[in-house]
Amino acid sequence: MSYDEVSVALFVRPRGVAPSWPLIGTLVDLAQGKLGTYIHRLPVTQTFTCEAGVEIWGFLKTVEEIAIEPRGGAGRMPEQGLTSYTNLHGVPHGTRAVMGGEGFAMRLGGAELVLGSHALANELRLLGLPRRALFTTWTEHMHASFELPEKL
Repeated sequence: MSYDEVSVALFVRPRGVAPSWPLIGTLVDLAQGKLGTYIHRLPVTQTFTCEAGVEIWGFLKTVEEIAIEPRGGAGRMPEQGLTSYTNLHGVPHGTRAVMGGEGFAMRLGGAELVLGSHALANELRLLGLPRRALFTTWTEHMHASFELPEKL
């Protein structure tokens, strides 16, 4: 099934586990698949993926109109495992996933984030945004497989 999705996620690591070096340690952990993600919001364009994501994994998906401008990445994102953290029916869970894709691009220095007046923009302001990101990524054709969520 093909659909558009925008992931508003934060990289996280288990409580008490610090990177080996400030900043560089985080980038190394990311490259080695040691960081997980907390899924804050996942706007999507299809009802089926919304319902499955919410009911099976606890992802905060909503069906939205999304206009995405293709970025034209030419690279390949190698498959990599990670854990996504959510609240499934109010209970914290972790879900192992493997993701990869084609049409991948990464830009160090990040991109400018412009927040409008939507409710999600206000939530992001509460998180201290907009700020310049360390890097941004784009995957034109992403694929992923998810295991069943595990209660934490």
